[in-house]
Amino acid sequence: MYSLLVRIFWVKIHYFLAGIDYLGCYEDDSEPNRVLPTQQEDEDDTNTPEDCARRCSQYRYAGVESGEECFCGDRMNNPKKVPDRKCNYHCPGDVSKMCGGYWKISVYTQWGKTILSLTMISFF
Repeated sequence: MYSLLVRIFWVKIHYFLAGIDYLGCYEDDSEPNRVLPTQQEDEDDTNTPEDCARRCSQYRYAGVESGEECFCGDRMNNPKKVPDRKCNYHCPGDVSKMCGGYWKISVYTQWGKTILSLTMISFF
């Protein structure tokens, strides 16, 4: 007589952003010379660097400008770094953080920051 033991596994996969790194404040320009070329829809009440990075998760860079604006890109176009004090607009989603300034963009990178988490559950 043979008995067969079948073990069933359920694997849950989670991806999440482990954090973003601030690169600095940069002078921005109008189209087609923006530091980051892809603009996301403005978030007047909720914009923060983290919120922008979430919306730009498929890109290497995320940048916040003029408080409510969010830009994304895989490369920075002719970046001209300026002193951090020029990025002096508070973020509407968290006033303790800065979200760029007038034609100034606070740029963050999330390259290599995606973390994979596996949870394995065994059933008998």
